[in-house]
Amino acid sequence: MHPNVLMFMLAGIGIHKSIVIVSGIICPPRLVLPIMVLLLPVATYHRNYGISDQSTNTYFQKYASSILDTLPQNSLLLINYDQQWTSVRYMQECEGVRQDVTSINLSMMSYPWWESKHSLYEDVNFPGTHYTKGNTLPWQDGGFTFSEFISANVEHFGAHIFIGGRINFEDPDFNEQYEEVPFGLVQQIQSQELVVGAAELYRTDSLQIWRTISNHLSSDLPCERKYPPSTWEWTIRREW
Repeated sequence: MHPNVLMFMLAGIGIHKSIVIVSGIICPPRLVLPIMVLLLPVATYHRNYGISDQSTNTYFQKYASSILDTLPQNSLLLINYDQQWTSVRYMQECEGVRQDVTSINLSMMSYPWWESKHSLYEDVNFPGTHYTKGNTLPWQDGGFTFSEFISANVEHFGAHIFIGGRINFEDPDFNEQYEEVPFGLVQQIQSQELVVGAAELYRTDSLQIWRTISNHLSSDLPCERKYPPSTWEWTIRREW
């Protein structure tokens, strides 16, 4: 609102000055203002329509689908990345896509009020009030670390726990006990004891995952001319 106020003030001054100048040369003042009011939006329309037309923009629908469609049934997806969270939650809540996947915003889980949200996730075990850093006062007062959260849910979800983005706090125990294995556009959290070094098996599984992602994204990535680095859509191309 603040920059708009300044813009409107400057536009008003500019239009007034233009009317004074033009009316003495071309036509009476009473005709100048209507002409300018008509010409300005028409000129703006022609200049900006191409970049403002978002009628075919389904990039985040495809992006979210390329994440959800690769996950096994009844997976747990922890998200700490804005574009993943908003697009995935929209597809789940508004479009009814892959509602078997439990998605949680990792940063939201780090607030004390998160304790009041536990009941929304029947299949998830929270080993404390909220996610926090280990060996701190919030942790001593009942919070839990990321490694404690994963350990509390391994029995139910097994290897079907995934994360998009990074964890909020340093967690040496997590690094010692678990491994983040690339899984398409997210990472799969696996126990260090269960990580298998069979490269061919991983290559085969990963190939199938990326085929699914490619079906959604490869043929229709955001145009860099219309969606430069200042846009959210550009980040989809970067991830790809």
